[in-house]
Amino acid sequence: MIKALSEQLIPTILILVGLFLIILAFVRPLKEIIKVPFIQQRTVGLIGIFLVVMGLVLNLNSLPQNQVKTSLTQNNCSALFFEGNVINWKIKNYGKLGNAGTLEIKNMDAVTGNWIGEQITQTKNNIKIRVTGKIDGFTMSLIHPSGAESWFGICQNRTIEGSIETTYDSQLTFEMQS
Repeated sequence: MIKALSEQLIPTILILVGLFLIILAFVRPLKEIIKVPFIQQRTVGLIGIFLVVMGLVLNLNSLPQNQVKTSLTQNNCSALFFEGNVINWKIKNYGKLGNAGTLEIKNMDAVTGNWIGEQITQTKNNIKIRVTGKIDGFTMSLIHPSGAESWFGICQNRTIEGSIETTYDSQLTFEMQS
């Protein structure tokens, strides 16, 4: 029993001990075997409840690494920028709809945040352009190879909104959605 307990995590041990104390304080048949004076039953029960709550809190705060990663990335750019994902985009210039198309992520380096994609502009006969960019938490950038446009956006849930810097006079904004 000691070997089994030594292999358990502290939150699990706290929960088990807490449950045992709660049972000891409130279950009558166990009181016949292990005598606990009536005055101490409440104290034992409260300590048991405290240990169970502490074990649950510690257990929730020590999620496995893959669950932590999932919960952290659900609303940031990593939820959209992964190999094979296709993101729909549209551009507005001075508030009027301009180009629209898709962006397929071809390569994603999760360590550096650098990605490579293929942008297809549907409003211009499905022109394909190889683009690159970077994600950093909740921000993303997209650089066209010609250097005429640089997109900068903020990732929120499953969408990205941002603006486009150009070498020509414009007020370009973009929206992306997966």
